[in-house]
Amino acid sequence: MLRHFIYEERLFSLELLNHRISSFDYGYGNEKNKPSVILNLRTSDNAIKQTASQMWCLLQVLTFLVGDLVSVGSEHWHLFILLRQICSIVFAPVVTYGLAVFLKQLIIEHHTQFKKLYDRNLIPKHHFMTHYPRMMVMFGPISQLWCMRFEAKHKPLKRHTNIVGNFKNVSKTLSYKHQVQQMYSFKLGDPFSEKMIVTNSYPVTIGSLKKADVVLENLKSAKDFEYTLNCAVYVTHAVSVFGQTYRTGSVMPLKADDKGEPLFGEIIHIIPQTDDMSILMFVRILTVKYFDDHFYAYVVHQTKEYEMISLADTADFRPLDIMQGFDTDELYLNPRYKIV
Repeated sequence: MLRHFIYEERLFSLELLNHRISSFDYGYGNEKNKPSVILNLRTSDNAIKQTASQMWCLLQVLTFLVGDLVSVGSEHWHLFILLRQICSIVFAPVVTYGLAVFLKQLIIEHHTQFKKLYDRNLIPKHHFMTHYPRMMVMFGPISQLWCMRFEAKHKPLKRHTNIVGNFKNVSKTLSYKHQVQQMYSFKLGDPFSEKMIVTNSYPVTIGSLKKADVVLENLKSAKDFEYTLNCAVYVTHAVSVFGQTYRTGSVMPLKADDKGEPLFGEIIHIIPQTDDMSILMFVRILTVKYFDDHFYAYVVHQTKEYEMISLADTADFRPLDIMQGFDTDELYLNPRYKIV
């Protein structure tokens, strides 16, 4: 698709694409998975050369990188959006039978359109996709069956193989180094025993916080305690709960409103609760203006409504980052997967 846009339709250049890849604000969630620049698209069949995490990140943000340069009625872009829809269902942690049926139709349409637009044979991975809906009905969310975590565990072992240079008994060498690493990790502390990790908290009076009166009322109802504006509470900019990091400025998917419309909350303050090892998040409500099919993302509006929430009030525990495309002032939210 990129080769078609760059060299056939000439909508943009490879230099412009690489410039946008380098300068785009990926947010905290994708900061470590930032894609590499693309060196050549003319000759090599595997020119993009990204890791699995980088490719997944590129798949999510490509609409913001070049979406403003592609016409709305492009068949090639429609094929890419079909792939985005398929991935949003495949990676979903919660699925329904209806989603599995919808996924089957999306895969049929994707493969048909792919054969129509590109003079390429379908590869085995395309065939594997046809089994995803049936597997989803049989086993539930197939994102729980993926091999990414095993690949991540395998990566340092492969690196040690090249560094050590001992090939007489590779298995024994790697097993020994793995056990030493595990002992070192457990000596520093049991990582499974720490439910909440607060990196840097500090006491402030409620009256000095943004929207102090709203924070005060919500704290009274949430903690059933007679707080005053002069009371001090501990706040932090980042906290990790069971390995998931929450930061001010991130956005939490909230449960849908009475009309079934999705809601989101931008984190303003994080108030850790040491008594029950939980967190309270003071959020600004973001409402959805519409879902942009061309960018495959929600266009949101910052309201003047604020709420105090806990993790139990969220529709998904993974935070999102507010994104902005090039040459637009709209605010976008781009979930990694479909939130049911």
